[in-house]
Amino acid sequence: YTLLAINKSITNLTLTGQYALFQEVADTVDVDVYHAEANYVLPLSGFKLGFDAAYRTSRTEGVLASAGYNLEGSYLVGRVGVKELAGFAASFAYGQSDKSDDLVAGMGGGADNLYTNTIIRGGTQAFNANTDSYLFDVSYDFSTIGVKGFKLGAQYAVSEQDKLDEATLSRKAADIGKEYDYTTYNINATYAFEGALKGLSVTALYETQEKETKSGSTKTSADTDEFRFMANYKF
Repeated sequence: YTLLAINKSITNLTLTGQYALFQEVADTVDVDVYHAEANYVLPLSGFKLGFDAAYRTSRTEGVLASAGYNLEGSYLVGRVGVKELAGFAASFAYGQSDKSDDLVAGMGGGADNLYTNTIIRGGTQAFNANTDSYLFDVSYDFSTIGVKGFKLGAQYAVSEQDKLDEATLSRKAADIGKEYDYTTYNINATYAFEGALKGLSVTALYETQEKETKSGSTKTSADTDEFRFMANYKF
């Protein structure tokens, strides 16, 4: 169940508030998720500046909480960006999660992509307890130079999870004392067809992520590479 309210009564400012209830998560607990967000656009000569801030938190009761694996975390994030600058857009975001608990960000597609999360890997790290996360995003619309429908983008993200004092859902007792750093690169291209194929668009995405685990003086690393292709048609 969810309840959403959006207010645009102030020029260039959008305020959003949302509540969601997810029942029997992991067959054991109900989860309440609260979300608040503010987005402000400042139009200037030849481009626009954007200022965004969001806060999301989850609350649980039940077996997972009583077992010590709480899902009562939070995530506070801010972003500043520029867009419509001769076809270019760029933004930088910084987020910080709860020091002791993981966050249930939501359910379904799109729940994880909140400011510091890359397109493919989403919120696999940023919503974990005691994590600082950053994302730099840049894109270019080639229609500015006559190539209509073609857009190219790139993302660079870092998530740094410091040591935890107690276990969480994502980090069990054996993980206490370890640090986790994730560095992610994403490149994506989208083309929207014209003419007889108008309404059809295709997107290709490639993302690579390096995970580094630190335990005392020992460091280990692992890489994950993903490629995705998507086609959409609007009737």
